[in-house]
Amino acid sequence: MTDHAVLVHLSAASAAGLDLYALEDSLIEAIDVQDAGEFDGNEFGPEGVVLYMYGPDADALWSAVEPVLRGAGLSDGSHAIKRFGEPGAPEVRIDLG
Repeated sequence: MTDHAVLVHLSAASAAGLDLYALEDSLIEAIDVQDAGEFDGNEFGPEGVVLYMYGPDADALWSAVEPVLRGAGLSDGSHAIKRFGEPGAPEVRIDLG
């Protein structure tokens, strides 16, 4: 079951200064190594980029990707949401910039 999520919101400033493809590749590798779920894609918008990751345990998924995100040098306004179930389930916000 993959109903938990980690949604990473990259500010426009962060997104402009990153190699997003390299970041995504690093996230995919980290998730695969921990067998924590899957990277599902991205969505670009005027306020930045959202990265979507899903798995059976939001805490395990976050543990897999946190080192990659913390090492990426993200700007203020970037944050992650750990969601513990389907949309509408409890969430925890984690500032990254």
